[in-house]
Amino acid sequence: MAYRLLLFTVALLLTAGGCSQTDDATIEETTTTTDGMTTTTKTTILPPTTTTATTTTTTSLPETTTTLAGIGSLDSGLFCLDVSALGYGYADAVAYWTREGQPDRMDADRNGIPCETAYDPAAVVAFWGEPLPTTTSTTMDVWYSVTTPDYRVASLPGAGDHYGSGCSPGSDTLPDGVWFGRVTTAKESKVAFDLMCFGPGPEGPGDITNDNPKVRTVQVDSAAIVYRVPDDGVGWQAVRYSTWLTIPASSFCTDGCMHWLYVNNGVVTEIVELWFA
Repeated sequence: MAYRLLLFTVALLLTAGGCSQTDDATIEETTTTTDGMTTTTKTTILPPTTTTATTTTTTSLPETTTTLAGIGSLDSGLFCLDVSALGYGYADAVAYWTREGQPDRMDADRNGIPCETAYDPAAVVAFWGEPLPTTTSTTMDVWYSVTTPDYRVASLPGAGDHYGSGCSPGSDTLPDGVWFGRVTTAKESKVAFDLMCFGPGPEGPGDITNDNPKVRTVQVDSAAIVYRVPDDGVGWQAVRYSTWLTIPASSFCTDGCMHWLYVNNGVVTEIVELWFA
């Protein structure tokens, strides 16, 4: 009876163990003897439960940017406005100026700081630091340049009640300063200029008088800039002097516009075109 009970117990344990085994399970067998009866116990040990973490991979596509070709690819002979119009920043303009041999056409005031009027002043200062030199010339204390084109230019020393440098230069040649009048003829390297007096008046932009019919010839710098009246008559359009010579005048200037001439070192470096309604 005891022998049959032992076989039944072993068979039951084997059957139960077989039902719970897995491919990775291990079986431990223990045998004990009590009062002459031997009992064998088999224990199935399952592998530990493994939790697999889900990993999410995110792929970021690179941003698409437009890269300008290096300044080495630019043609020679460009002006500051050309480089700026092509989308190049101020540092690129300086690099181009250096590559070109630091030409005066990109540094009209010869102070070693190119393209000052073609770029945001903040960008120029950020590149060179402060203070910026005004000129490298030992013959000049002041450089006359356009900050923002306007009809009125603040009265300068010796101008009296007139705007700009006034209308009494005291010589047949037009000295350095800012002079109001009309460009009667413009050629490749010089203009014929009829100097006039322009000062505050009771109405409109001011009073204009022309008591002296004398016309002066003034040389024009090769890098001179003209702020022309655009075709819609709103604001000004900056162009090279050489370009200004070749394009038709605005319809607002068909009867002749007036001009501010900025003269430095005896040559015109900037011209502001004006029309009066």
